[in-house]
Amino acid sequence: MKKNQKTILFGLVALMVLVLGFLGYQKVSAWISQDTPTQTAKYQNFLFFASTTNPTQLATTTSATSTDIAAFFDTDGRLNNGYFVIAGAKEVLLYFQRGEQNSSGNVGTSTFNIQVTPNGTDWFNYNQLRNATSTISSANELSTLVGTSTIRAATTTNIFKMETLGWFGVRCILVETTDGSHTCKASASW
Repeated sequence: MKKNQKTILFGLVALMVLVLGFLGYQKVSAWISQDTPTQTAKYQNFLFFASTTNPTQLATTTSATSTDIAAFFDTDGRLNNGYFVIAGAKEVLLYFQRGEQNSSGNVGTSTFNIQVTPNGTDWFNYNQLRNATSTISSANELSTLVGTSTIRAATTTNIFKMETLGWFGVRCILVETTDGSHTCKASASW
């Protein structure tokens, strides 16, 4: 075979490979599975374990999960499913409080933890809480990320910041030992 014939044959083979490559190419597409409008320049508080549209019960005196409620519309017309929608939030703080309310006693333990959801249905344990209280006792406590907060036989509030955001919602879970009144709150800014 002559040099020109080899060049032409090589060119034809390369062209066939290119054509076959385009024929085997399939268009891939994607879709948005959830489109949730987010808050803009807003600050919001949320009280977990609220009893009704005009909350009279601001705490629980038993072990509880905040989403184990009958959903209701609050006085602003927002649906309350027991979780706080934090989609798009820039900062989320959680407030865990223990004390005595209505002679509930205060010698036991309150253990709080948080779960997050990407969609309002599937829940995952959240272990990225950073202590945000001003009375931190050590540098190690400041840099440690945790998943739970425990308050023993005291009237106090522990404040934590969610270190990793990007979730649709957050709920609170409380495990009580012996007695107590337990409050779980959150605040978010957009």
